[in-house]
Amino acid sequence: MTEEKTAALVLGVIKYGDHGNVVRLFTPHFGMRAFMVNSLRSKKGGQFRPSMTLPLTAVEVVMNPRVKGSLFRFTEVRPLHHWKTLHSDPIKMTLCTFGAEVVSKLIAEEHPEIALFNGVLEWLKELDEEDSAMATAPQRLLLLAAQHMGCSPHFETYEEGRLFDMIDGKFVDSHPSHNHWMDVDESKAMHDIATGRGKSTRAIRQQLLEDLLGYLRIHHEPFGTMKSLELIRVLLS
Repeated sequence: MTEEKTAALVLGVIKYGDHGNVVRLFTPHFGMRAFMVNSLRSKKGGQFRPSMTLPLTAVEVVMNPRVKGSLFRFTEVRPLHHWKTLHSDPIKMTLCTFGAEVVSKLIAEEHPEIALFNGVLEWLKELDEEDSAMATAPQRLLLLAAQHMGCSPHFETYEEGRLFDMIDGKFVDSHPSHNHWMDVDESKAMHDIATGRGKSTRAIRQQLLEDLLGYLRIHHEPFGTMKSLELIRVLLS
């Protein structure tokens, strides 16, 4: 087997033993892959430096074929995209942590995720802009997640004054018989965010964030809870 080169987004780093680290990467063609690296703070760490382990850092990795039963190792790693603001703005850094957590819940090892990878990369590029819409970035990412999971809301059913039925994924004229629905203001805010127009209040955005997470759990039960959610609530309040 020969070496393989791939683009990747850093999802996180876990300390392994006294001197090792496991770096989890999201790759477009191989899904999640875990790499063993030496100490990131010594010369043995190779080219994977601490600054490259921040959540959703974009890198290009040349990796060795994996020995059966072991983690992957790399022969070369370098920045794929140099972010302007993502890792210097504290709010954007937190959004990257949130993004890495969302992606981790969506992908599997050895499973191609090209469309999702490209979508997350575009989300990052938009977030990196000086005038990026940080207030709606979490909601936009969750709508991308819904699209990836095959449960994207049917926005073609939207009309002003309608409610969003979270079970059927459609906008309806009256309250469903169950309790999983968004009110008129939330439904409009979600439609406006998806179509890139209109503004909503902080309270509506916060509630929409909660309900979009609930929507994803309905359609993908393993999605579970978000560790970074509380910090997002505080920073975007």
